[in-house]
Amino acid sequence: MILLLPVFANAQEKANDTLISLKLEQTNIRTVLDTISASSGYLFSYNSQYLNDTTKIDINVDSASIGDIIKLIANDREIQLVRKNQHIIIKKAPRKNYFTLTGSVKSNKEPLIAASVYFKNTFQGVITNADGEFVLKVQSQSKEDTLVFSHLGYYSMEIPLQEIENNHIDVTLKTHSIKLEEIIVSGASARTIVKKMMENLNAHYPKKDVAYTGFYREEVKRGNDYQYFSEAVLKVYKNNYQKTINTERIQRIQSRTIKSASKKDSVLLKIKSGLRTSLYLDVVRNRPSFMHPLTLEHYTYKIERTSYINGEMVYIINFNPIAGTKVRYQGQMVINAENFALEGVDFAYAESRKDALEELVSKRSRGVKKKFNQASYKVRYKRIGNTWYLQRTETLLSVKVKKSGNWFYKPYTSQTAFYVVNTDTTNIQKPRRRESINPSVIFSDETFDYTPEFWGQYDYFKPSDKVINDLKKIEQIERAVSQGMD
Repeated sequence: MILLLPVFANAQEKANDTLISLKLEQTNIRTVLDTISASSGYLFSYNSQYLNDTTKIDINVDSASIGDIIKLIANDREIQLVRKNQHIIIKKAPRKNYFTLTGSVKSNKEPLIAASVYFKNTFQGVITNADGEFVLKVQSQSKEDTLVFSHLGYYSMEIPLQEIENNHIDVTLKTHSIKLEEIIVSGASARTIVKKMMENLNAHYPKKDVAYTGFYREEVKRGNDYQYFSEAVLKVYKNNYQKTINTERIQRIQSRTIKSASKKDSVLLKIKSGLRTSLYLDVVRNRPSFMHPLTLEHYTYKIERTSYINGEMVYIINFNPIAGTKVRYQGQMVINAENFALEGVDFAYAESRKDALEELVSKRSRGVKKKFNQASYKVRYKRIGNTWYLQRTETLLSVKVKKSGNWFYKPYTSQTAFYVVNTDTTNIQKPRRRESINPSVIFSDETFDYTPEFWGQYDYFKPSDKVINDLKKIEQIERAVSQGMD
């Protein structure tokens, strides 16, 4: 029924526009609905277990909306109306078994971006946005839990949920001080650490099939203006990491998309199969060249520094291609100092391999020239017990585009992000192929309505205030264009 919520909103609005007067005594509900149908033209469907249409009632209303009349008939304000053309389905609204917690994470009064906020005893969590803000849906089973706030290089903080007032909390994390002796790594080279990480991959990552509930976002901007913006809540089923073949399945739970109304001035540069790329960035499953035994010798590795995540020391290791080799990437890995688990990696195309960027663009147009700047990627894993699970992946492609007849190149950026908000390792029932979506699918062309309530009980990655304002401007322009306004 989540997919019908936009329809429900439309039904409620239309039903409230139709006013009806009724005065009936000791009349069964079926007759009352028939009377409303005759006056309004709407037909009604309902579950007789919820709405007993043989019950006799008295009703006396003057110029009341259909929605209000139905609530009177059902003697229940928690009601849902779903409209399809002239057909209205009467349903009992699902009980809300969660509440919304909001907050922010800062350091030295500055927003802390991509800080993790999660429940200590469950697999649910989110990260902070560019303003350091987050939104977290607290389910009934988590009311006794403890919130954990963490970020690379900072002391973690734990706060029992019951100590949080008014469903809002602002926290400040302190920088983790590193002792001088911890920076000196005795008897360990960067290459040795990387080799140990690779040798231990099977030990630290899921040995059971996993179902990730994730929030996906894809956007294209020309300069500072949005051309395309899409979001979705997805369920992603992945095989355990002991299996050599990953028969991945994806189910769409809810989605929305907005496109710029200025079609003739829009070049939609989309990273090839954006969602597929985001999921493929699980580098433990799909090992890139800087993590592959056959190409390890083609890179140089250097310990940049040490830091901390959740109280555990990690190595920050830089890697670069050796001159003359054909490997593509340069970047930085975060490796646990105690057990050599890979915590995360940031990487991009090396300066010497910018020529390979052309393969990333899925849409090519005649008369369009491109100058590629960079393609970069972020991958993070989160420790739950003694196992590391995928937490998020991000991609960024920047390019300059010039159309035939134009003098100047215009900058475009294409970004995708997949954030895991819940991890399930029990009772995994992988859907059949026909029940799954193609990762290349465009999610939705329905009207985009940027309200937090759109996502209901599902966690999402809150956009920054600037992003929300930019999207509202696009909505206003689209609305004006659809109404034939200049």
